[in-house]
Amino acid sequence: MLSNFNMIQKIILTVLLFTALFAEAQNTHPCADMKAAMPNFQPVASRAQRSAEDEYDVKFHHLNINVERTTKAISGNVRTVAEVVSPQMDSFAFELYNTLTIDSVLQNNQPINFKRNGNEAKAVLQSPILQGNNVDVTIFYHGTPPTVGGVLGDGFSNASSPSWGNQATWSLSQPYGAYHWWPCKQALQDKIDSSWVFVTTDSSNMAGSNGMLTNVVNLPNGKKRFEWKSHHVIDYYLISVSVAQYVEKNSWAHPVGSADSVLIQNFIYNNPATYTKFKGNLDTLPMILELLSKLYGPYPFADEKYGHCMAPLSGGMEHQTMTTQGFFEFTINAHEMGHQWFGDNVTCASWKDIL
Repeated sequence: MLSNFNMIQKIILTVLLFTALFAEAQNTHPCADMKAAMPNFQPVASRAQRSAEDEYDVKFHHLNINVERTTKAISGNVRTVAEVVSPQMDSFAFELYNTLTIDSVLQNNQPINFKRNGNEAKAVLQSPILQGNNVDVTIFYHGTPPTVGGVLGDGFSNASSPSWGNQATWSLSQPYGAYHWWPCKQALQDKIDSSWVFVTTDSSNMAGSNGMLTNVVNLPNGKKRFEWKSHHVIDYYLISVSVAQYVEKNSWAHPVGSADSVLIQNFIYNNPATYTKFKGNLDTLPMILELLSKLYGPYPFADEKYGHCMAPLSGGMEHQTMTTQGFFEFTINAHEMGHQWFGDNVTCASWKDIL
């Protein structure tokens, strides 16, 4: 009897999924409509700045940041390891919104000078670095990310859920909002080989991000540090963070032909009514992942996870391995999960391709 019930569930999910995919192909999904309406898919950096950033290929980012659910303020540091691809590189170029203060820049743990022109900055290297060698730079910064509005909102936001009352701070960097909250290079063609996101926050909070939660460190000042690590390549706008009072509700998918099960890790508002409301939709996530794995091929990040962080937005954003989502229902669940294959694993060569 249980087997028949599961079969019926899978048939219903298959019909619903193909209905959703057909609607998306007709450009009727709100996500596609919203992105198609966005006017600004042009780079925010000047041509000269982009040319300077193209002198290196990012290999590794380590974001080590302080974030609270009660404020939009952010502080910390970002370490970048990159390979020089130009014949010679004299300075390290990056972008950071002008409302954020650059406190210092280190190269190999030694202070170096930097110059800033609005949202664009260049750190003068200790000596020129030749092609094929690595540069290792850490940028310390603090401030309040901007409120600029737009169809998808700010790159970094803080708000309370109108439905549940829970307050959260979260990122949504597509298309050019990453520099709203961390110093970076915003180029689709330069995927980052691996990334760490360490988030220090009040001990009453939880912090979600990409990859695997490798450690939670209790600090002596009433804070906790959530240490997320990913070894998969990732684009700048897919690096994410979300902080709130969450509870963790997990399940496992078992794709056919997979050597192991896949963790589905959900950070849900710590409000009993929230989980009760969405439990039925959350319970279908393993079957959706199993079905998409049949249609598209093995889940690309199976050795890490798939998951969600709730935040007060009206839809979802397919941050790699950890979608940021305002609510749970079948269409949006399947849509954002499908982006893990096409959008995250396979990424647009340019923003015009998203339309």
